[in-house]
Formats: sequence, structure tokens, C-alpha cells
Amino acid sequence: MLKLKDAALLKSDAYVNGAWSKGAKTFAVTNPSTGAKLADVADLTGADARAAIDAAQLLQFAYPGVPMVYYGDEVGQPGGADPDNRHPLPPQSAWVPERLGHTRRLCRLRREHPALREGRYVSLAQLSSW
Repeated sequence: MLKLKDAALLKSDAYVNGAWSKGAKTFAVTNPSTGAKLADVADLTGADARAAIDAAQLLQFAYPGVPMVYYGDEVGQPGGADPDNRHPLPPQSAWVPERLGHTRRLCRLRREHPALREGRYVSLAQLSSW
């Protein structure tokens, strides 16, 4: 297992869109079944948050298996903890067109490139600067 040279780095900084976001606010991520704290992650807003969501969705569509898009994710519908996890789909006027466009592009890429549907995950050895 690789160890970070400076584990505290991930508690206050985030690497988004090719650059470090210094001194970001953080929030705790907990195990929903035990309540145990798993990690502190950067609390991103605005363009940083959108870039992080885009990157996460890209990974989801490039990873083996069928991408799971929970209804409303494709149009930017917010959600929260139960019972606020999802409401009925809002009218089209409330959708986030950029989010829907990004999701459609990823669907099209997956449809057009068989390796994204039929490929497999291969872990490559790499040197780490951490």
C-alpha cells in the first residue's frame, strides 16, 4: 500500500481541473451503517464542484460495467439524506442543461467506442510522487 508523504494535504487542498485548490473547507465522509468517519474531503463550490462532478461522472462511464445514473443526476437535481434523497423529477425548465449535455456526451462516447462497454480494468504499475 502506498503512503502519502503528507496525508494532511488531502484535508485542506483539492486537485481539481489540473490545479490545487488551496485551503478548501472540508467536510467529513462517514460510513452510513456505522457512522465512523472515513475521511475529510474538500467542500468544493462553483466551477471546482462542477469540474469534480464531471470528472467523477467520466470515471463512472469509463469504468467496466453499466454506469449507474440515479434518476435526476443527469439533469443536476439536488438531493440530500433520506427523506430528502430524491423528489419527483422537476420540470424541464429547472434542469441544468450543462449537466444533461455532459451526460449525453458520455452516453454517446460509450455507445461509439466498444472498449468503453466491453473493455476491462487493468491496473498498471506506476511510480508515485506521493
